Amino acid sequence: MTSPTLRLPGSVAEVDASAGGRKVAAIFDLDGTLIAGYSARYLTQDRVRRRDVSPSEFVRTFALVVGAAVGRFNV
Repeated sequence: MTSPTLRLPGSVAEVDASAGGRKVAAIFDLDGTLIAGYSARYLTQDRVRRRDVSPSEFVRTFALVVGAAVGRFNV
């Protein structure tokens, strides 16, 4: 008997079939062993430094950060 292949969005088969290269990564640091603190902060800072953020994405992200700081959004 052969087992069926799962084809769910986000499945390992979908990841294997996707394009490779340096722009593809999956990193899970649930216990803080790789980055101490909020990893999105450091990753965003790096993208901004490399100018890899469009002006509209920068404005949206800035608005989210300010909204979270004043208690409007849960991040």
